[in-house]
Amino acid sequence: MDHKAALENFLKHLEDKGRSKSTMIAYKKDIEQLLDHYSSQVKTVKEFQTDHIQLYIEKLVEEKKFTLKTISRKI
Repeated sequence: MDHKAALENFLKHLEDKGRSKSTMIAYKKDIEQLLDHYSSQVKTVKEFQTDHIQLYIEKLVEEKKFTLKTISRKI
């Protein structure tokens, strides 16, 4: 499944669960940032590995722009 389809499925899932629009917007933005970061390396959702997520977390921590709570939400 490509990234766009996976993201749309996830947003639909959140909507079905009754999540607020602001929550859906925040999650969409977070996921889009992750996908943008790996756009040249990972083409499908199945290609994502644990190492990708770990490296992304390390990058966010090193940037010191986000609280740990925000980083947790982003992943």
